[in-house]
Amino acid sequence: MYRKTDTSLADGYDKILKENITSLLLPLTEKYLNIKIIDSRELKDKLQTTIEKEPDFIRIVRTDTDEEFILHLEFQTQDEEGMIYRMQEYYGLLRRKHQLVRLVRCASTSGN
Repeated sequence: MYRKTDTSLADGYDKILKENITSLLLPLTEKYLNIKIIDSRELKDKLQTTIEKEPDFIRIVRTDTDEEFILHLEFQTQDEEGMIYRMQEYYGLLRRKHQLVRLVRCASTSGN
């Protein structure tokens, strides 16, 4: 169990790491991704985790070759501009919860 002093110590290390890691990570990123970074800016976003989603159709499927994966389908009445982001959100939540490597997903529009 964490005590308040443990948390503040961890926060201190986290702050020091964040302040100094850019000079190491950007060159490593360039090297290993084979890209040239011209500019970068820090995002100060805090990511919320209290999200509740209810997929339209979701099953854990096992095939005749003993492959197991999550099958996730979403049905829409019309094209939704942000659907790709919604599907990625589902993907992250499902992967984290079920710890399965493979997730097959599809969004279908049944309208005009």
